Parts: sequence; C-alpha cells; structure tokens
Amino acid sequence: MPAKYTQPGGRIFLRTEITDAHLRVSIKDTGAGIAREHREEIFDMFKQLPQAGESGNQGLGIGLSISRQLVSLHVTKPIDADILRRIVTA
Repeated sequence: MPAKYTQPGGRIFLRTEITDAHLRVSIKDTGAGIAREHREEIFDMFKQLPQAGESGNQGLGIGLSISRQLVSLHVTKPIDADILRRIVTA
C-alpha cells in the first residue's frame, strides 16, 4: 500500500525503544516534511495543510488529532517492561 505523503520509492522508518516501563515509538520518513511553524497545528481537528502538487485537500483532517488523543490516553500509564519487550519483539 503506498504511503499518503511519501513519494514512491521513499522510505518510512519505525523505531521502538523500551526503557524501564516506557515505550517510545519514533517514526521518520523521506517525505517533504512539515514546516516548523505548522508542527503543532497539524494536530488540530479538521486541520489540513496544502500539499505541493495537489489540487485541494484529501481526507478529513482528523487522523493526527485522533492519534494524539489516543496516545495521550496511555502516556501516563505504567506498563510492565517485560510485557513491552514481548510485544515489541513478537
């Protein structure tokens, strides 16, 4: 399945790191990127930034907002590090 904002032939990197009872997930890609001044507003519900080479916006602009909300629900809950290791390495 092609990525929405990474050109064909581009790469998406997913990294997980476990320290104590915390799981850190990092995502990096070779796409065009997001200008620094837009990095907070992209999490606003229904917010869409214009994309170079596109006529009009695609989608509803809710994906990043919902993702941030889901992460915030779990961000302070301690998780057993052994369980995390089993999940991540499975």
